[in-house]
Amino acid sequence: MKSQLVALKDESIKGVNKAIKYYEGKSSKHKKWSLLLTYFSILLTVIGAIMPLIDSVFPIVTESGEKKATLIYWGYLALGLAGGLQLYDRVVGNTNSWIRFIKANLELTKMRRLFLDKWNKASLTTDFDNVSESDVAGIIEIIDSFNKEVHTLIEEETKSWADTYTKGLNVLNERISSLRSQYEEDITKTETEKKEAEEEEERKRKEQLANFGYLKVEINNVTEFDSIIVKLYDDLLTPKFDPQTLENGSYEAIFPRMEIGKYVVEAIGVKEGKKTSKKFYVDVKGGAVTSQSITISIGGSKKIEAE
Repeated sequence: MKSQLVALKDESIKGVNKAIKYYEGKSSKHKKWSLLLTYFSILLTVIGAIMPLIDSVFPIVTESGEKKATLIYWGYLALGLAGGLQLYDRVVGNTNSWIRFIKANLELTKMRRLFLDKWNKASLTTDFDNVSESDVAGIIEIIDSFNKEVHTLIEEETKSWADTYTKGLNVLNERISSLRSQYEEDITKTETEKKEAEEEEERKRKEQLANFGYLKVEINNVTEFDSIIVKLYDDLLTPKFDPQTLENGSYEAIFPRMEIGKYVVEAIGVKEGKKTSKKFYVDVKGGAVTSQSITISIGGSKKIEAE
C-alpha cells in the first residue's frame, strides 16, 4: 500500500513540476520581449519629444531665408511607432502574460511546498506497514485536494490568458475602426480642401479673365501685301504692346491679356517699299476675345519713311 500511495504522490509532484517548469520558461521568454518592447517604446517616445526642440534650436534655413521644420515629422513617426509597439504588446498580452506566469509559478511552488509538508506530516503519523482504511482515505484526500488545486489554478490562468487575448483583439479592432474613421475624415477633408482650392483657382482665373480681354485682328487681303504691321494704341494714342508683323501668309495678330477699354488699331500694309495704313477703334471686353476683321485698301500707298 505504501508503494502505491508514494506512486500517487510522485505522480502529482511530477505533474506540478512540469507545470512549474512550463511557467518558468514562458515567463522568461515574455519577460525578454516585454522589456525589449518597453525599452524601444521609451526610446522612441524620447526621440519624438525632442525632435520639435531640435527643430526650434537648429532650424533648417532655405535659400529664401525661410525657416523650415523637418525633424518634427520624424518625431511624429517615432511617437507613432512607440504607440504601435505598445498596442502590439497590449493585443498580444506579452507583458500581461509575463506577470501572470510569474504569479502562477509562485502559486504552484507554494502549493507544492504545502503539499509536501502535509505528506511529511502524514508519513510521520501513519504506519504504512499497517495502514488503516481511514488513513489511506486521508492521504488520498490530501493528494486529490492538491491535484484539484493545481488543476484549478492552471484552468483559471488559461481562461485569464484567453480573456486577455480576446480583449486585446477587441482593442485592436476598436483602434482600427477609429483609425479608419479618422482616415476617412482626413481623406474627405483633403478632398474638400482640394476641391475648394480648385474652385478658388477657377474663381481667380475667371476673375482675371473678367478684368482682361483678348484682341484678334484678321487681315482679309493679306496676300496683296509683302507684309503687314499691326500696331496698338490706347485712347490717348499711346503705343501699347509691341507691333506685330505678319509675313509669309500670316493673316492674324493676337494681343493677349489686355486691360478692358477702347483701343486704336493701326494696320499698315507694305508692298514694294510702300505702305497703306488703316486705323479703327476696338472695344475690348473682359473675359472675352474681341475679333476684328478688316480689309486694307491698296489705294493711297506711299513710300515708307524712317520711323
